[in-house]
Amino acid sequence: MAGVPYVYVGAGNTIYIYRLEPGDGGMTARGQVPAGNGASFLAVHPSKRWLYAVNENSSEVAAFAVDAGTGGLTFINRVSSFGAGPAHLSVHPAGRYLLVSNYGSGDIATVPILANGGLSAAATSNPRPGANAHQIIADASGANVYVPCLGSNRVAQYDFDGGLTAKSPPSYSTAADAGPRHLDLHPNGRWAYLINEKDLTMSALDISAGRLTHKQTLRTVPGGFNSGSTAEVFVHPAGHSVYGSNRGHDSIVHFSLDANGLMTLVGHAPTGGNTPRSFGLSPDGRLLLVANQGSNSIVAMRVDPTNGALTSLGPVATLPSGPAYVGVVALP
Repeated sequence: MAGVPYVYVGAGNTIYIYRLEPGDGGMTARGQVPAGNGASFLAVHPSKRWLYAVNENSSEVAAFAVDAGTGGLTFINRVSSFGAGPAHLSVHPAGRYLLVSNYGSGDIATVPILANGGLSAAATSNPRPGANAHQIIADASGANVYVPCLGSNRVAQYDFDGGLTAKSPPSYSTAADAGPRHLDLHPNGRWAYLINEKDLTMSALDISAGRLTHKQTLRTVPGGFNSGSTAEVFVHPAGHSVYGSNRGHDSIVHFSLDANGLMTLVGHAPTGGNTPRSFGLSPDGRLLLVANQGSNSIVAMRVDPTNGALTSLGPVATLPSGPAYVGVVALP
């Protein structure tokens, strides 16, 4: 992969920084920084100059400058999350706004990013799309924004132009009590994949004019297994596979994708720990890192670049508290 790969882990009130060894998935510790109260999700700016963290327990978001030479972080500022209990944040593709979802209150917000990478104390929009807004992401064009609302069993859909305007219809509805948690978009921009926390399923969705419609739903766990919950979802950058994490079953489910975006179950890769809340793919799609929140470990898996098959490489890091987020970024 181009650039030097670094791994950022949000665990408790700390962000841990590692250098990634691409060949075997090994991680070399490079430091840690205080991140605020509950750094359960992180996001890196498209320029790779800045990183942002939710402070889940204080209802704030924090900005950090990234040292391209060392991967180190320097605190810039901290502002309100414009709601209660932020669970997710992402940077708009144009790099001018931070998008924030608040699980506790259901509010979402668009927060301007200042010239130094810091965050404005005023949001440009702050609607409430539904109960338990668990994620907020824009598509590659930046014109469309999606918000899975776990408690309302819908994915809110917005037009974006510096602020958020509800589409018509304003949301895509899931099955009753599915609990939509996170969504990822296929590289072709025509399909999306939604992982549903409560009913242990993955849904394939079509996208037309920025609007979502259902085409397939499959279980993420084997038949007869009915406990636990799902967490994270990622489409492989080559577009041939989609992965999801199963807490309780403690596995990564792998679905292959056909020419129409439909899923076929390939299998389940054990995560080598318990409660895999988060996982992330390296930018080149050859490594997958799993954050086992319940066993305080990061486990690496090799990804076959042609078919997405997973092979465990074992644990590569142990933390003093449960990791809630793991992500890989290649710094220039």
